[in-house]
Amino acid sequence: MSDRPRAYYKPYAYLLFLAPLLATAFLYRETLVRLGKSLITYENSHGLVIMAISLYLAWGKRYELARQPVKPNLIGGSIIAGLGCALFVVRQYGITSVLLMDFSLIVTLLGLAWLLLGTRHLKILMLPIGYLIFAYPLFDYMPSNVVVYLQYVTAWLAAKMLIILGITVYHNSTYLVLPHITLEVVQACAGLNHIVALLAVSVLLAHYTLDGLLKKIVLVTSALFVGLAANGLRVAVIGVISSFSQPGPLHGPSDILYVSFVFIIGLAAVILLNYLLGGTSRSLHHAKPRAEYVGGESSHDTGEPYPSGTTVRNRGSLFVAPLLIATLIPVSAYAYTDIFIPRPVPLANSLSNIPIQIGEWEATCSEKTEFIPEDMRPDEKLVRCYQNEIGDEFHLYVAYFTHQRKNHKVTDFLLNSYNEGEEFPILNAGDKIALRKAIPNRPGPGNNVYFWYSIDGKAIPSRLEAKLTLLANGVFKNRTNGTLVVIEIEKRQDDTKVKVRDDREIIQKIYPVIQGHIGA
Repeated sequence: MSDRPRAYYKPYAYLLFLAPLLATAFLYRETLVRLGKSLITYENSHGLVIMAISLYLAWGKRYELARQPVKPNLIGGSIIAGLGCALFVVRQYGITSVLLMDFSLIVTLLGLAWLLLGTRHLKILMLPIGYLIFAYPLFDYMPSNVVVYLQYVTAWLAAKMLIILGITVYHNSTYLVLPHITLEVVQACAGLNHIVALLAVSVLLAHYTLDGLLKKIVLVTSALFVGLAANGLRVAVIGVISSFSQPGPLHGPSDILYVSFVFIIGLAAVILLNYLLGGTSRSLHHAKPRAEYVGGESSHDTGEPYPSGTTVRNRGSLFVAPLLIATLIPVSAYAYTDIFIPRPVPLANSLSNIPIQIGEWEATCSEKTEFIPEDMRPDEKLVRCYQNEIGDEFHLYVAYFTHQRKNHKVTDFLLNSYNEGEEFPILNAGDKIALRKAIPNRPGPGNNVYFWYSIDGKAIPSRLEAKLTLLANGVFKNRTNGTLVVIEIEKRQDDTKVKVRDDREIIQKIYPVIQGHIGA
């Protein structure tokens, strides 16, 4: 008989984990509600399947988890959980996207698993927890100026396929102009959510059928390109069918060419690639806990929440510290967001006080708003058109935000309509000032557009730099106010009698007046 104290399994002991889990759920309540609503939509209904798979993966590892010694990692777990909560907290400074904020929930859960259970448990739970990333509508969270590149690739692939088939096609960005029809690859038709589902399947295939990290990476990475190629094929087939079935259904008989086509064709290609990489089926059954013999007695490792040498006498002190820390991290994050809310800062000098006349330029022409993104929602704005005596025009848009919050961010200018172009340096009182050119995502009149952010009286040409400045101001100054200035310069028609004005000359004339007004 063994003389060591015996600790028996008490199911209610696991109820203590409810404290950190409930604290985390309360902190991320908005994220959980938003995710729950998205799961019942047509576009993201696969999220329910993802969550079920994640739970199954964790349940399938229950015996393996029970055999592992619980050794909480206070330092590593606290750092990762704290990092996840920090990513959530900085959302109130207007520098993170919804995707990053929701992704922080997964980081926090991984940190809590490491903190409460230890390294061995974390390795086992990493796949079930990390797999939840596929439950989010990933591409819906991404800015259009990022997703549009995937649309470009789809349109380019479809155009090449049509050319190979001998069909005349003119390709321009996301447009395919055929002799009988014009197709546009819009975001809703890009098959993005089905590509996410394809990636999710490839992760499972790689995990269960492939040996070696390199092969797994190759399969999962290839799933993205396979999905894009399948969608390009879909668009090309639509172009072919439309030439024979006018004015028939655009997506073929019985709408077989909807975006589910991407997943079905892509899945077949991924399975084939998995076979070529040497994928082999494995048994997914889970071993029952094995009995170990100590001093002539059998002892099941699954009988204690903290096995491997942890007894009734010493288990309490080992358990309380990580449990307390795991609860305090999300509670502290919530307290910080509730107490240190950035205060709105009203504009000291109204934008309407910007002079109507700046040198030779006078606000006499009609205002134009077509170059302003629709998703800009400033607290105060100014839109004007300035013209000089010879008919040159530029349009001015100034947007001021008292503080950054959801759908009200100074950096949203580059969210959907524009991309950052090259820097545009000017001289102001002998100092070199860097502004930036904006590149529109869609074809337009071809006018040059320039912009800069004004934060703390400083002109900032980069979206990333503006976000970091806002973060620093939020943390150290408890404010996140900022201004966006956009200038669109109208292109003059060719006129040999009139000298074409240089854009830099125009902006150098008006910059000190505008920046001096908003930066005061």
